[in-house]
Amino acid sequence: MELVLDANILGEVCRGNKEAKKLLENVKEHNLKISKEILKEYKRLLTCKIPNAEMPIEGNGRFLKEWFTIVEKKWKKVKADAEIPICIERLIQSRDFGKKDVVYVQVALKMNNGILIAQEYHFRTAQVCLDSADIKLLDISAGLLELNK
Repeated sequence: MELVLDANILGEVCRGNKEAKKLLENVKEHNLKISKEILKEYKRLLTCKIPNAEMPIEGNGRFLKEWFTIVEKKWKKVKADAEIPICIERLIQSRDFGKKDVVYVQVALKMNNGILIAQEYHFRTAQVCLDSADIKLLDISAGLLELNK
């Protein structure tokens, strides 16, 4: 199964979200796609030092580093250069979707039946647009169910 994972899922692990941690464990068995921009975001989170966040749970930074080491050997890097749908451009202009998150959509567009696992509200606001682009948007819980099929 091909999928792209929003970096905020790693941030959820830092905050002690057990379901997010379980999701990352399951991701190791699947075909994770990343771009150089996504890789940069992942690396930034490996220490679990998140600005303006509550205290990270001890040991989760170590978990993320171990996860990263395992997954790094298996993932496929792709160039985030797919043309984004007009509806996403409109959401960016109306500030309902973050420019830095477009990279996840671009990577997902390069996959056949791509799955994007993201938790944040602005991804939810783009649900209809992502559906029309054949990108399956899942939150952490739905992602776990999908990966365990």
